[in-house]
Amino acid sequence: MEAKLFLSKQWFIDSHQGNIKEQYHFVERLGAGGFGVVYLAQDRKTVSQDHPNIIKLYEIWEWQSICFLVTEYCEGGELFYFIVQRRFLNEREAALIMKQSFSALKYLHENKISHRDIKPENFLLKYKEDITNMKLIDFGLSKDYSEISCMQTPCGSPYYIAPEVFNQNYDEKCDLWSMGVVLYILLSGKVPFPGESHKEIIENVLMGEFTFNHDTFKSVSPLAKDLIARLLVKDVSQRYSAADAYNHPMIQNIENNLETGIAPEAFENMKRFIDAANLKKATLIYLAAKLPERDFEELRKLFIQVDSNGDGRITLDEFVQALINYGINYTPEETWDLMNKLDTNFNGFVDYTEFLAGCMKSKIYLKEDYLRIAFSYFDKDGSGAITIDELKLVLGAGGIGIPDYEIEKLMQEADINRDNQIDYSEFLEMMKKDLQK
Repeated sequence: MEAKLFLSKQWFIDSHQGNIKEQYHFVERLGAGGFGVVYLAQDRKTVSQDHPNIIKLYEIWEWQSICFLVTEYCEGGELFYFIVQRRFLNEREAALIMKQSFSALKYLHENKISHRDIKPENFLLKYKEDITNMKLIDFGLSKDYSEISCMQTPCGSPYYIAPEVFNQNYDEKCDLWSMGVVLYILLSGKVPFPGESHKEIIENVLMGEFTFNHDTFKSVSPLAKDLIARLLVKDVSQRYSAADAYNHPMIQNIENNLETGIAPEAFENMKRFIDAANLKKATLIYLAAKLPERDFEELRKLFIQVDSNGDGRITLDEFVQALINYGINYTPEETWDLMNKLDTNFNGFVDYTEFLAGCMKSKIYLKEDYLRIAFSYFDKDGSGAITIDELKLVLGAGGIGIPDYEIEKLMQEADINRDNQIDYSEFLEMMKKDLQK
């Protein structure tokens, strides 16, 4: 029985030393914050995220004591400016934004990470005027709390900071208070705890008293007000969690217009993925982590449909229910085998990148530009052939940590002429293999 290869999207976030401008052309300065400057840059060659609503990280560069994070570009700009232009949103629009935001937070909190700086400026619209694809950004103040009982460092923006943060004894639910402030602003265009100075704002936050006595709230439903009231709660034990908020009727009752017609084709692609050579699987994981999200728009929507509890990963129960919903008849054994083999990082779930890799259409990954990019990732010296040493450099002890004997198997699977290297034609043959199954 063939051993299952351990693969994770995080391995394909490249780390470089050197001048980033040799690879990227800096087009324009987009803005600046407390931790750095943001530029729009273009890869001179043409062209990580495990959740559809968290910014994708492509690469890390270190040059002259400066750290560059290469992320996806979100052309729609900050949610803050979208609100300023609109003044306030209707309930369906607000619920759509909050559903994506609570899903991202649920994913973070289940991985023991608190964002600690939730505000409209830290949500981006992937595309202009499109609130169906939001991205949570700016993890400069985030904290891994997996090994601590509480956090103590005061941080955040005054209007959005939870009261307990000022007392330097708080947990991840500080993010939910901030989300309550964001929802209040979305629906009214006003902040719940105003003030003429930072001192006055903080005093009002510490009191924790707010009202719905603004004219804009006259048309807001009791359901939406109820969610705000369950988030802006001083007693942390009574405050909603991200999961509670995601399951609130205001969030769950919004109409669902996500496309599901591609489901049968996507599940058939999954079958091909699990039967593919391991080097092809590694290549597809790499491409799923690197390619523009426009290539995956239908799959992004399908993933959100299947991920019914919004935690950014698909469980076996969700997988089974999706098959039922889409009228796809697999035996329990086939379903389990499919789920198990899609879980390339062995965490018991199908993560977003694994889902994209497994469902990716061949007409996407067989594009010449994308194949060349993937091939060059393994062909480190640019010789036009991938050697066993290059595979070991990328996948072995110096990179991912796959044992040498497994890497030798990968080479044997793709090295058709047995010359101990994989040229581009062999790589292309491997990527095209079994597409007719």
